[in-house]
Amino acid sequence: MRDKSIKESIEKINILGFGAWQLSNHHDFNGLDYASGVKLVQEAIKKGINFFDTAPNYGLGTSEKVIGDAVKGRRDDIFINTKFGHHTDNTVDFDVSKMIHSIEGSLNRLQTTYLDSVILHNPEMDILKGNQGHYDELEKMKSEGKIRLYGVSIDTLEEFDIALNIPKIDVIEIMFNLIHQHPKVYFKKAREKNILLIIKIPFDSGWLTGKYHPDMVFNDIRSRWSKQDKIIRYNVIEKIKKITSEKNMIKNALAFIKSFKEINVIVPGIKNIGQLYSNLESISYELPINEKHRLENFYESHIKQLNIPW
Repeated sequence: MRDKSIKESIEKINILGFGAWQLSNHHDFNGLDYASGVKLVQEAIKKGINFFDTAPNYGLGTSEKVIGDAVKGRRDDIFINTKFGHHTDNTVDFDVSKMIHSIEGSLNRLQTTYLDSVILHNPEMDILKGNQGHYDELEKMKSEGKIRLYGVSIDTLEEFDIALNIPKIDVIEIMFNLIHQHPKVYFKKAREKNILLIIKIPFDSGWLTGKYHPDMVFNDIRSRWSKQDKIIRYNVIEKIKKITSEKNMIKNALAFIKSFKEINVIVPGIKNIGQLYSNLESISYELPINEKHRLENFYESHIKQLNIPW
């Protein structure tokens, strides 16, 4: 954000982005075929989405390849955020000596000469604090023009606090939704430091669509939830439904996040045209202020004490 042109490009980012973990991803999800994935991204661009959040391990490289093919001829109109630490062979390795190779691979798959942003993909604490040279390496690639911004993807309030105190970080991607509201206490500080603030997992991995129940069986990453996890989440969701008077809470979930003006972009996972259109339709909804207060009060009085895991 220290460069005027970069700041201007960030200001052009639309609030609804495209989370590309599920994009044509047959490794972690039942995703679309490759050609349909390209068409999905192109349709998103036509509808005004100009921010894409991806990573080398999403679909073992497929997500980046699909985006690369889809944005041909529109590259300078699109903001691409990718990551380092999780690799195309599904290994997790933050060895700083592998950073150049990883980023060169992303550039190749995305068919671009630069990356708008590269973020460390949920690094361990020592790396997050900058003790292993990652930020120095990113700063070097920034000076070379390979990347424009860099930062971190994190989950916890402690990590958020640490990231905000690292001088050269430009970008923070963090989980924030109706069930996980803890990061909001640092939103003002993020704005004061001109941080590009990206919100991931806005629907709490699908629960805030209002469609899940305790007997759901998942065959993907969501299989991590125990039966008790699902029961607790279901009970919370049912109470949120009463507050919003909605069975399908997509518009409420997005509107709640959008109401925090410090946020630059929200990146719900999108794996098909139905989800794309649903998000596009929902993002225009404005949350009534009294409903926002009730949702915040419910978090403070009830959800917060449950310590619900992601």
